[in-house]
Amino acid sequence: MVVAFPSTSTLLPNYSLVFWLTLWVGLQAGVLIGQMKWGTRWFIPPKFLPPKFDYNRPLPPSMRRQGGGDIEMGAIEMPVEDEEKAPLMKMNNGATICEIPSDEGDLKKRGDNDLECVICCEEINRDDSANYMLGPCDHIFHSACLLQWMEQKMECPVCRAELPAL
Repeated sequence: MVVAFPSTSTLLPNYSLVFWLTLWVGLQAGVLIGQMKWGTRWFIPPKFLPPKFDYNRPLPPSMRRQGGGDIEMGAIEMPVEDEEKAPLMKMNNGATICEIPSDEGDLKKRGDNDLECVICCEEINRDDSANYMLGPCDHIFHSACLLQWMEQKMECPVCRAELPAL
């Protein structure tokens, strides 16, 4: 007769295995708690992390105030017709983004400060650098708008270029 399982008298507890398994689970729990407290990469030395992209860098020369009021990269202007009824497009989360007018002849100049966030269709104050963020493609957005956009997609809403993580 063949016995599939040995008798209980031959099975002895392995305290060494229990110790190492407990230590391993404790180490994993410690890493997870550290990630919740200090971020996902808290245990990686900074010299091994890639440099972070600076979204709050100064405006490039093409976007600085020149008084000409030309259409600039990353900025759109409202059509001459009723400015309150700007063309909008609804996103899945209920937010709205601007549609870029198809005919540049219908655009009117917005005055001295003609930069506009293409996510919320509001004017951007270029003098307040904490109010706007520049993507790697030099498109400009309100900080809050771009942060909300980046929760949905990590690509520029204008040119679809990949946006680096914050």
